[in-house]
Amino acid sequence: MRAEREARKATVFDVETTGFSNSDRIVEIATITLDTKTGEITNQFSTLINPEQSVGATFVHGISSDMVESAPTFAEVAFTIAQIIDGSILVAHNLPFDVRMLKNEFARVGGKFDPGRGFCTWSATRMKLAAACHHFGIDFNAAHRAAHDAEATALLTFHCAPDWATLIPAQAKCHGSDITARVVNRSSEPKVKMVCFTGAVVFHGERYTRVRLESIAAQHGLLSTSAVSSACDVLVAANLATSSAKARKARQLGIPIISAQDFLSEYAVGR
Repeated sequence: MRAEREARKATVFDVETTGFSNSDRIVEIATITLDTKTGEITNQFSTLINPEQSVGATFVHGISSDMVESAPTFAEVAFTIAQIIDGSILVAHNLPFDVRMLKNEFARVGGKFDPGRGFCTWSATRMKLAAACHHFGIDFNAAHRAAHDAEATALLTFHCAPDWATLIPAQAKCHGSDITARVVNRSSEPKVKMVCFTGAVVFHGERYTRVRLESIAAQHGLLSTSAVSSACDVLVAANLATSSAKARKARQLGIPIISAQDFLSEYAVGR
């Protein structure tokens, strides 16, 4: 009876992060809790998260350091998030990635998190979120905004018709109080459009030259510049340890540097 009762609850969630590695942090999280039998939304939660480090690729997620300055840390919202997802089947678009990032955050604050066996809409559709939404006639025009991505994923979930009975609810525990977590949501977003590239990279067996990288950027509405200046929002480097003139200038100006592998993970294959 208990398993059957828990299986009625599914939590669709999305996280925006500073990057893709295990040392990276969550900068935004959104959850939508559903009754799996009726499709009714029973709870919604979203907030920016202060990652206590660089926010990473602002040009991807649209989150600047100023926006998270007054946002709660993950430790401040961990108890609330644990309450939301405990006993709930987890759903996300690229579930393994989102689960991994969430698991890392819970580990940092001494929490316990077992994701169970959830449902991945990317595995079900084999399409990026925007493409899957277009295929099923779901309005979607705000990629990499956790609340919008979670909402789109929730709608997509019912088109995918998961067999809820075969899935296993997550378990999450974290110290805290019942006081509602402080949240900070987006009000305005920075205009992050100018990117500079340095070096060529081999990614998934393919060679990407600077010209090819600039072409991919243009396809996603990003402008490219050949020189690093104060007008540049981010430098994409084939090697993060590079001491090239562009990298030295970026560090001098405080411009974020991200790896070409992370850039291609987002724009060449997506998540």
